[in-house]
Amino acid sequence: MYPFKYTCTVQRAYVAERKIPVLIAYEGEPRKPLVICQHGFSGNKEGMLGTCLKLANEGFVAAAMDAVKHGERRDPNLLANLGGDPSLMFQVLIGTVEDVRTVIDYLGEVLGADLKTVGMMGVSMGAITTLLAATMEDRLKAAVSVIGGADFGTLVRKSSLGRIGLPVGQMTQFVESAGELIKRYDPIHNVQRFRSMPLLLLNGELDDLIPLECAQSLYEALRPQYQATPERLKMKVYPGVGHEYTHEMEDEAVDWLKRYLLLR
Repeated sequence: MYPFKYTCTVQRAYVAERKIPVLIAYEGEPRKPLVICQHGFSGNKEGMLGTCLKLANEGFVAAAMDAVKHGERRDPNLLANLGGDPSLMFQVLIGTVEDVRTVIDYLGEVLGADLKTVGMMGVSMGAITTLLAATMEDRLKAAVSVIGGADFGTLVRKSSLGRIGLPVGQMTQFVESAGELIKRYDPIHNVQRFRSMPLLLLNGELDDLIPLECAQSLYEALRPQYQATPERLKMKVYPGVGHEYTHEMEDEAVDWLKRYLLLR
């Protein structure tokens, strides 16, 4: 566990015309490397505050934002609407990636965060968002996916999505009919866009929500892209762990980001 000095500044912001809700943590002056921390499905930015404080304690500006239709901009009908139109999940994911890019701009322009040294980590849906952002935002220089993955077809077929209220049948039908959309966005089809950035995949062996296979298949697809720098791609599986964000995972994520963004 990381020791805390509890001297961080924590501030709230509503960014751009969309009023994206963001929590920002840093110690001293904010002209430091930046890390975006993204929560999972049905979560909110406050759930990532502990990770943000750890990162701030290590010398980062750390920011957590509410995903599209989550947190302060929660859509109470999201689950019901997903039943009628599963493509809404893509709207949430891609819309959140676009908001991440806007928040990065804001933190550079308003706080003076170092936009030459930007990282991102996320948990569950936030991990999928992180992997999508890695393929869409060139300013990201390191990333950590925690209990996430790619290979969306396998995810829907083998996940126990029903236990969190997602409409499994409709999601399966959508995946079967949305080949072009999945090919366009699924990170497993866009491995070249990772640009050999330092990428850490942390997954539980017994995860039934985002099955381990979704991360393993992405890892294997990425390995040829990292032949020259294999140390920049790592996957760690936690035996006996399901779909949970453990303290050990949090410490591993902080260490990875520190190694590649602060200790370069």
